Amino acid sequence: MAFESLDFETKFIVPTKLLAETVWNQVSSDLTNLYLHIRQTLIELHSTIAELGKTWYDSPIETSKLWFAQLQDYGVELYARFNNDWKPQLQQGYETLASTTSDWLDQIKSTVEWKTRLCKQSIVC
Repeated sequence: MAFESLDFETKFIVPTKLLAETVWNQVSSDLTNLYLHIRQTLIELHSTIAELGKTWYDSPIETSKLWFAQLQDYGVELYARFNNDWKPQLQQGYETLASTTSDWLDQIKSTVEWKTRLCKQSIVC
């Protein structure tokens, strides 16, 4: 097959242009959607902060006490979740890692011992 007989325009350039255009359109659409989502989230965050500020300005002592109680409740819930859910998973993962590492080191040790015995038995190591 001769190099000159290949049609680079229809076999390579046109499909590459179409692919690049498709990818660009998808990325452009995704970035536009991301921008709109971030914008809406920031608007909602601003509204929430403004409402909280008005609430605190109207009654600072009661609001502060309420927020403190909510923070305490959340802290207790987070502490319980850590001790009941995350800590056991972390311990299990650590034990698995320690066991795997120990097995791996035992295999390396036995391989080194085998190689040492082999070298002692033969002239070539």
